[in-house]
Amino acid sequence: MDDRTAAGLRLPGKDVLLDYTRKVFAAAERAVAALTDEQLTTVMTNWAGDQPIAGHVVEYLAHTEWDIGQIACLRRAQNLPRVIA
Repeated sequence: MDDRTAAGLRLPGKDVLLDYTRKVFAAAERAVAALTDEQLTTVMTNWAGDQPIAGHVVEYLAHTEWDIGQIACLRRAQNLPRVIA
């Protein structure tokens, strides 16, 4: 997506986005908590290759943390607080 198109996107307000984010992370926590040991050790294939589901879960969580870090860096580069309160 080019910068002009991105700048023209209409995003919902902060409260809506934060509510959505909280719901998504809560759903992810419930899903992971529901996995059995057998499911966690089951090998699955995706773009990252063949590994147990537990490895994929860790990889996705690490990727999410990476994204959050990138957002924090971009905010600091714009002299904004790194955390959205």
